[in-house]
Amino acid sequence: MTQHISAQSKLKPFLGVYRQIPPKLVAEYLGIIEKCLVGKFAGRVEQIGSTVIGITTDTSDVDMCIVADGPAWGKQKLTSFFGIYLLPAFRAKYDVKDYLMLAHTRIPLLKLELSDGRKLDVSVQSTQDAVKNSLLMARYLTLSSDTRPAELVKIIKLWASRRNLNDSANNEMSTYCWTILAIHFMQQLPEPVLPCLQSKNCGSVTDLDENAWESTNNDSIDILVQNFFSYYSLFDFGRHGVSMTGSGRVQHHLGRTAAGTFRIRRKAACSMPLVCDPITPLFNAAGGMTVRKFIQWRAAVKRAVMLYDIGAEDRLLTETGYDDLELDPYDEESDSSDDESWYTDQ
Repeated sequence: MTQHISAQSKLKPFLGVYRQIPPKLVAEYLGIIEKCLVGKFAGRVEQIGSTVIGITTDTSDVDMCIVADGPAWGKQKLTSFFGIYLLPAFRAKYDVKDYLMLAHTRIPLLKLELSDGRKLDVSVQSTQDAVKNSLLMARYLTLSSDTRPAELVKIIKLWASRRNLNDSANNEMSTYCWTILAIHFMQQLPEPVLPCLQSKNCGSVTDLDENAWESTNNDSIDILVQNFFSYYSLFDFGRHGVSMTGSGRVQHHLGRTAAGTFRIRRKAACSMPLVCDPITPLFNAAGGMTVRKFIQWRAAVKRAVMLYDIGAEDRLLTETGYDDLELDPYDEESDSSDDESWYTDQ
């Protein structure tokens, strides 16, 4: 087994915030949803997201997905399920402090906040892509006895959370998107920490190569975190997209890419990121970002690099927000609402 460089880590102590959500509690949530489905709606409920991947904290949402059998549910059916069945069922069992019903979005969602602080997200989808994605991420982070892949994702997630950079509902990168960035980075190192488990054709979870993997990279987790920020501070999003499949980088130009053919709409201030979904290659996991949010993202990454340059990396996980960041020149007109869909499949 490869021995990683041993040094006192400045970042590992922060990993104490990560704890497994009690399986019994998650089973109760799943059971309530299952009872609402039986005999009324065709579908099954699956656990997805951070609880499956193993990167949960006390404040993590519990993500659950209803995979609908047959055609996608219409708005009326979704509203009925969420409002008449699911919400009352949770209120009968728990003290629901707040809720948000999103029946008209691309992925319909019911968000619940319980009085104990626990937050639940229940989505409805017509495919198993969300389930496959969660299993794939979990597979990467538990590929061997090497704990660094999971540690890197946890540290980046914590950093992004404290910098207010991982709320997809606020047009930022989701934790799922950050996980793709971390796995891609570990695959692209001269001595990779992780292999590529899928072909360029984006094989499903069942197509994964089961051969044993042992990395020859012996960088400490602190070095990997530093290199992660350096890598993305220099990443040319105008020319390349991020992918976990095939060669890793895809061309971010007019014409054919590993993720399909895209027409790129140029921005005045920056080129927007293309982060390819490993299961659904035509889906950009960072597609919900606005120009302003990506400029803030880029400034935060550069800020992290600067902290390492001045020997202040101990502040990496203690600074919060991004109001103190010096942002790049910004063209207000390029962030207009009609310019949010920055690429389209042709």
